[in-house]
Amino acid sequence: MIFRTYHHKLTKIPDNYELVLDNKGYSNGYIYVDLTTGIPGYEPYLYNKMPDNSAIIGYVAWSSQPYVDGKVEILFYGQLGNYVIIDGRYHATSRDFLSNIYVTVGKGEGLVFDCTERTVTFPISTNIFYGNNVHAVKQEVVAVPTEQIKNGVTMQHAKIVYNLKDDTAKVVQNFEDIPNYITLGYLDTNIGFNEPYTKVVSNLPIKAINLPENLSFKFRSERKEKTYNILHYGYHNGVPHESKQAFLKSIEMGYDLDGDIVFTKDNIPILSHSNSTTTGLLERIRNLDGTEVTDVFDINNKTYDELCQYDWGIYMGEQYKGMKPLKLEDFFKLVRAYDCYAYLEFKTRLSNDNWEILRNLVNSYQVIDRIYWESFTDRFYNIKKLVWYMPNANISLITMDSMYQKDEFRSMLDQANTSTNVVTAMVASDMSVEKVKEIIDYGYQVDIWVANDRATVEKYSSLPISGWATDGFDAKKVYQDIISQ
Repeated sequence: MIFRTYHHKLTKIPDNYELVLDNKGYSNGYIYVDLTTGIPGYEPYLYNKMPDNSAIIGYVAWSSQPYVDGKVEILFYGQLGNYVIIDGRYHATSRDFLSNIYVTVGKGEGLVFDCTERTVTFPISTNIFYGNNVHAVKQEVVAVPTEQIKNGVTMQHAKIVYNLKDDTAKVVQNFEDIPNYITLGYLDTNIGFNEPYTKVVSNLPIKAINLPENLSFKFRSERKEKTYNILHYGYHNGVPHESKQAFLKSIEMGYDLDGDIVFTKDNIPILSHSNSTTTGLLERIRNLDGTEVTDVFDINNKTYDELCQYDWGIYMGEQYKGMKPLKLEDFFKLVRAYDCYAYLEFKTRLSNDNWEILRNLVNSYQVIDRIYWESFTDRFYNIKKLVWYMPNANISLITMDSMYQKDEFRSMLDQANTSTNVVTAMVASDMSVEKVKEIIDYGYQVDIWVANDRATVEKYSSLPISGWATDGFDAKKVYQDIISQ
């Protein structure tokens, strides 16, 4: 079987290759392929021992009934289709869901899901992005349900499919294959296991109408936590900044992750708060022998291998000697393995090649709803590019008192809002309560950066603050204690 990798190259998997899925005692894992040899493999999330030159092509969850959720066509036991066989049982897959397809509508609008008729209506403002192309819906299109969907008690794992040639759409069951239609997304009406109500869930920009009283609606990417802590740089009290160890400690503490991305000369994205030795990088790297670095350079002017000629951990102690810069791909593995949220700031202007690589990594590791992409307002050009390449990407726009201009900031928030993503404001703690309230009243949630003491939390305690970026201070607990009094 041949499949397309996220590097846009075709890799051949040997014919009739049999892959043994050994969970090794862990609950979830990756199906990957070595891009050099074409040999597939399986690795539990927590092992993270995939070959460097490999691509994830699917995922396996071993719950009460294991299932595979793959993004490519995978041949199992000689059968190519919507079902795979594990332990002698059939399990549904979503092999035809294309992760580089996004749907956007005009601001304030949405695809209209009629719960009674079980139809989905696409307004004229709908755009369907696929690869580097865009398809504009020129007239209202109604996705009609198949008989199985129309007559079913619930719509479990239904999917919405679209024919780009003749502008027709259908609502079908997940295992139904409709020739000449592409899958745009999914739609569920289901009983929540951890929530006492029935809910409608979709990853598309949908507005639901004619809902029964016991039915509610929410997007998949909506967070369960109403308030959360974000650990600035990852845990860095005696641990190298933005290292795997720093992020693992952050996860252990129950904090969201926070880091910065920079691309190397050979287009490998890494985690680093500084791009240049002139802006703080010298504080966090050493020569391999432990001596201080005197070279002057920018990260994006050196290849990844050249950057590995420096030690990225020993400045925090001998126990971290030999540490290399953390690749974004390895960071995404942590996000997937621990199902956590992360904030990533753009430190430089990205090229078109950078954006392609970034989008493909996000799609490969399926972290689109787990990452909040950050940018200061003076780098808003990155947000404009992000919205084009990944309309579903969550965005956190950073401002501070010296930057903040009300009308300009509102305009940027609105430009970042595609109606298919979540947009937040990351506000410096030097901002007045009145200015922060302006942002919240305009309709956007606010995170405070940086909150390292009770006084900062008390300053904003009269407002519905969502997130608290800290250096380890438990601002969330303090905030919840204050507002509960």
